[in-house]
Amino acid sequence: MLLIAVLIVFLVKNSSTIDVEEDLFENLLNEDAYKPHVRPVEHPLDILNVSLDLHLYQLINIDEKEERMDISIWMNQRWRDYRLAWNPDDYDGLRDINVHPDMIWKPDIVLYNNVIEGGGHMDEESTQVHVYNNGDINWSFQIILSTRCEIDITYFPYDTQDCYLLFGSWTHNLKKMNVSGTEIDVKYYHRNHEWNLKSVETEYAEDEYGTGTYAEVYFHLYFQRRSLYYVFNLIIPMVLITLLTTLAFVLPEEAGERMGVAVTLMLAATVFMLLVAESIPESSDSIPYVGIFFVVCFVLMFLMIIALCFVSRIYNRTRVDRPMGRWTRKYVLDKLSYFLGVRHKEKQNKVSMHDDAEKEVPVAIDCNGIDNVDGDFPSDDVNVYETPIEMKSIEDGNEADVDQHMRRRKKKKKKKRRQPKPDDADAEGDGTGPLRCEEEWYIIGKTLDRIFFSLFFMAFIIGCAACFAGTKYVG
Repeated sequence: MLLIAVLIVFLVKNSSTIDVEEDLFENLLNEDAYKPHVRPVEHPLDILNVSLDLHLYQLINIDEKEERMDISIWMNQRWRDYRLAWNPDDYDGLRDINVHPDMIWKPDIVLYNNVIEGGGHMDEESTQVHVYNNGDINWSFQIILSTRCEIDITYFPYDTQDCYLLFGSWTHNLKKMNVSGTEIDVKYYHRNHEWNLKSVETEYAEDEYGTGTYAEVYFHLYFQRRSLYYVFNLIIPMVLITLLTTLAFVLPEEAGERMGVAVTLMLAATVFMLLVAESIPESSDSIPYVGIFFVVCFVLMFLMIIALCFVSRIYNRTRVDRPMGRWTRKYVLDKLSYFLGVRHKEKQNKVSMHDDAEKEVPVAIDCNGIDNVDGDFPSDDVNVYETPIEMKSIEDGNEADVDQHMRRRKKKKKKKRRQPKPDDADAEGDGTGPLRCEEEWYIIGKTLDRIFFSLFFMAFIIGCAACFAGTKYVG
């Protein structure tokens, strides 16, 4: 019996509550007392205040090519309708009710920078509206918005983008309705795999249109790109490709693959440039630093190929080519080759004057094609009749003796002269013997290889520092 009595009391109380809500709805929302299309103000010149609360839930996508942001938010609109106020004591202490949005007046808030046809109208949502006994109204709903987001690609992939949501009334100017915004709530925000939410900001503005001045609310969302993907998949491979191209100067000329390696790596760099072009907007307003970096690498590779062609021609020069210039010999062959470690000077042991006199003088063939004994030959005006016998034979008029002495002298001279053997010519430039023409050009080629390697390596380091100075890595 007790259970039946409790059940009867509960049903009676519940029925009483339902009757109270029905009476409240009948009294507040009957067609004669309430007009849902009339602005809820007591006087026609009064300004209705509408407050917007934005709760950020998830960033779905930022499309850099189309400059568009897709985002999921919880929107909360608050205003006061004096016609929906009641005394809780008259309705068993009932202080709030939920009504369908089509039954009451609601603000025509629109997302101004919407990019979806037919979207962005906040007054078309169908979630229940929460009405309090003092006339305060709270309308909350979840919505996915697509807005325009102007992309600044200058610091790509270390960029920070300002994507904002711009809300305002579509038909009510500032004389009829004022729209304001509160701070953005990020308590329930879900982290995005590509963008970090750096900061948020709410801004109030007034803008003049043809029908009057309208209140606008900007919800700024600052997203910083997580650059780990681009660093490992674009920048680091490009750095390695460029460094490998500089190593072409280290490969020996005899391998014959220097030019092929450089051209192949240049083609690989072209592929990476295409990948970057597909990831950023087609805009001429700004050029990304990573694009400048790729162009710098590409230009360096192009200049490296030209330098390799020039050095390859130096390696293959012979006596039949144009003679070596005086400055080339003086600064490149005789100075830079030692300074860069292409050749090394060796200390020679001291020998007596007698031993030096007995050594045979080798013959060197320089790059001008001249046989040289110790670098000097007697000129034509020097008297070749050096011995007293020759001089006496001339005075006596005995030409036969003079001819005999000259033939002996020539034979002796030929014995002293000899062509250098491969062991005598030091191709590595140790300074122990004279060099053939081809060996001199070979040393100059190796010297130029080291010069170009140093120059391009330093240019690459300077280019990297100039392109990425001041950027901040965000994983």
